Amino acid sequence: AMRLWLMDPVKPAMWHDERPGRWIAEAEWPSPAIEPAVLHLAGDRLAENPAPVSRLVASPADCGAQTGEYFPFVFGAELPGEQRVDDAKSVVFDHDGFDAVTDIVGAPKIHLRIVPQMPFGQIAVRLCDVDETGSSALITMGVLNLTHWKSHENPQPLVPGEAIDVVLDLDQIAYRLMPGRKLRLAVSNAYWPFVWPAPGKAPFTIEGGSIALPVRPTATGNEWHFEKPEGASPWNIAMRRKAHSSRRQETDMATGETTIIIENDFGITEDLDHGLWQEAVSVERWTIHPDDPLCASAHILWTKRMGRGDWQIEAKSSCAMRADAENFQIRANLSASENGQPVFERQYDDSIARDMV
Repeated sequence: AMRLWLMDPVKPAMWHDERPGRWIAEAEWPSPAIEPAVLHLAGDRLAENPAPVSRLVASPADCGAQTGEYFPFVFGAELPGEQRVDDAKSVVFDHDGFDAVTDIVGAPKIHLRIVPQMPFGQIAVRLCDVDETGSSALITMGVLNLTHWKSHENPQPLVPGEAIDVVLDLDQIAYRLMPGRKLRLAVSNAYWPFVWPAPGKAPFTIEGGSIALPVRPTATGNEWHFEKPEGASPWNIAMRRKAHSSRRQETDMATGETTIIIENDFGITEDLDHGLWQEAVSVERWTIHPDDPLCASAHILWTKRMGRGDWQIEAKSSCAMRADAENFQIRANLSASENGQPVFERQYDDSIARDMV
């Protein structure tokens, strides 16, 4: 059996206090009630019938900034935001939408015929819901290292100029499409910082394709009701410093580099039963140049402190990553102190072969 929250469309935002929708229920999974509705690439559109396509995909390396976090966990600006920014850096195919409410439940399946220009590359495919104002909200997405198009176990270099047929399942989703809104398929060859860039510019041409939407009979209301949840008594703590998080993108107007900066201050909490207090702060910086995927860099710093009475300990971890065409370079430092005196420190400096990544 499967229970799913079928989401209604909302204005894109990097955080939602709640997401309207309803619970749906399936007695078995995959559900025999779900059938594919196929839309074809047709010029620059999505249509019921295929038509000739020839679209060059050559996204700037900073495409993907609106993706949000891979694993949201701080209740901050971590969800996919307004997709128009990344849509402008992608090749898009629009469908005028459906005449009736349409529920898609499952993994949309993408078929694309593409012609690569390099022996390596990557593809990111996003399915978006576009309202009457042009605002674009992410429904679901999927990515693929193109050297894995035949097999994840045995990746092979691409042959420039030789067409390949890519099959890609997008992430599972339960989403309601409303009449009067467009459906958009956006294709890019970069998705930073969700995916580390390929070892060079790797454009490709789309020569055809389709998307199969998993369409379920329209839900008329809640199909399942859960009992009231049980929970233990809340943790007996005091918040000594309020938690705060921020996410912003900066552009160096002199160099053209863009940096995504993510700052999380988890505040200071004190356990009122035994007096232990703790705090944690993290800062992430993800930098890239739109024209140079090999300049990508990541730096993450975490600081954790805790103490009680006249005793205090601190642990810091710092990790930086870059890559050239052959290797990833990872440098890290881990240190610990007690009452201000160092008790441990270790440096790491590793080079890891890219191996078609």
